[in-house]
Amino acid sequence: AASRLAVNKVALAGGSVTAGDFTSARPMWGDYIICVCTRQRAEEERGRAGESCQPSQFAPVPGPTHALTLLRHPTLDLRFASQQTVFTQQTFSARAGQQLNLVLRGLGLDATFKSQVRLGITPGTCGVDDWVVGQSNLVPVGDSNTTRLTFVVTLPALVAPGKYSACVCTAGTCARTQDYALKVGDVHITRKPAVGVEWVFKENEVGSIEVTGSNLSMSDRIMIVNCQDTCSLQEATRRAIVSAPFVDLAPVQDAGAAEDPARPGEYLTVRHRYCAGNDVAVQEHSSAVVRRHQCFTKCGLQRCVGSGCFCEGYFRSQDTLTSSALCLDITECQHVCDSLGDECAGIDMHVAKPRCFLQRHACAAEAAAGGLLVSEAYSFLYRPCPEGTVRTTEGCETEQAQEARRLRQARGLQAGAGASTSSVLRFAPVQFATLGTFKVCYCDEQLLPAGRSCSTIDDFPIELGTVHVSGISCVLGEGLCRTRDCYTQYHGAMACAAEPELETVGRGGSPPTSFGAAPCVDCDSEA
Repeated sequence: AASRLAVNKVALAGGSVTAGDFTSARPMWGDYIICVCTRQRAEEERGRAGESCQPSQFAPVPGPTHALTLLRHPTLDLRFASQQTVFTQQTFSARAGQQLNLVLRGLGLDATFKSQVRLGITPGTCGVDDWVVGQSNLVPVGDSNTTRLTFVVTLPALVAPGKYSACVCTAGTCARTQDYALKVGDVHITRKPAVGVEWVFKENEVGSIEVTGSNLSMSDRIMIVNCQDTCSLQEATRRAIVSAPFVDLAPVQDAGAAEDPARPGEYLTVRHRYCAGNDVAVQEHSSAVVRRHQCFTKCGLQRCVGSGCFCEGYFRSQDTLTSSALCLDITECQHVCDSLGDECAGIDMHVAKPRCFLQRHACAAEAAAGGLLVSEAYSFLYRPCPEGTVRTTEGCETEQAQEARRLRQARGLQAGAGASTSSVLRFAPVQFATLGTFKVCYCDEQLLPAGRSCSTIDDFPIELGTVHVSGISCVLGEGLCRTRDCYTQYHGAMACAAEPELETVGRGGSPPTSFGAAPCVDCDSEA
């Protein structure tokens, strides 16, 4: 609270901070540096407590050389020049092959200015290098106003991913490359993750961030920053509670890593019945315990001897390499089933031998519906569903969970037991310590130099979207859940997109940021 802020005028060709050279009440057009002086520095240098800041004690804020540009309008009287302001150092994110609504922020962007300004995108230097095909001489569209100019940019599907420059022309015919000398920001183009996504967390909810797209990598990472911050310029927010630093927060890869623990308990028994066609495959199962107790392996190949082997359940004529039979007694077989969580819902248990088959939820659903097959040799045992849930072929689900699963399947987001894939990266668990709005930034390891991983702030330039931590009634009041297609993510919290398919981005990237130029809204602060 004791710090002081000032704006320093520099020459267009570059300049430095000098004592007494701060702007007056009516600044002129040109480039400016934002400077700051702390009360502590003033007191230390002046030697007296309570000493106010002097011009020589201000220092530039770390970051771009020029944090603000005021444009001189070519046709307006100079006394109005201070009203023409365009924010530079803005950032935009987009996915190749999709439409980006690039919003250029500023002040006093009147109809005359709008009629003359043009936008171009280049992979090189503004005013020097050629444009991305079709990305020059772009004009503002209808929803522009005095504080924002919107340009509709349709990116070619084959445009190379990476960082591009957004350049503007404010005078003349804007027909030549050199006319677009003013850089207003960077455009980060990706071919992999979807952008323009919104995530919704309730207060104190432990949830996740799902990143969808194509050719996603387990080495990619996300970083969550405060809503006024800019991806790749500011550090991660301290209000997000995660299990590891963001550079180490890997997507959920082990199907059991974020699942419920084993749930041992009472089993219901359907005597002299068995389930056909839904066995849990044993021979190549990811669990070593399951593979170890396969009858064929344990008793046929290894010829296990002793009371703990349960090889009385080995049937030489039936148990082959592909057999799913386990040689275990009823207690041990139930224990193995419990350890697999939602993958196993019950067991076919031999009535006289230590022999069983692990069965999926489809079998439990058949048992509840009376659809099992008759057998004098086996009984089917299964776990009952908790109160408030119903049995489906996918497990014990609430009505809300059934709807969420239907939406996930419609988008191809159902991936085994919640593990990440090349089309969806699931980052969990994630929780927020306060209500508010945050941004999700993305690091694509393939765009980094060879041998480098996502390890520094600079590696996270792509803004994927916004996280709203709020009461759901507030979000509904904003219209988010009414105007966008939302679904419950596998590991909790919601994700929303403007179009039915999450990878289809309706409004391109999120609103551009320029050191807080785009205000953030926390609706709960007004609730």
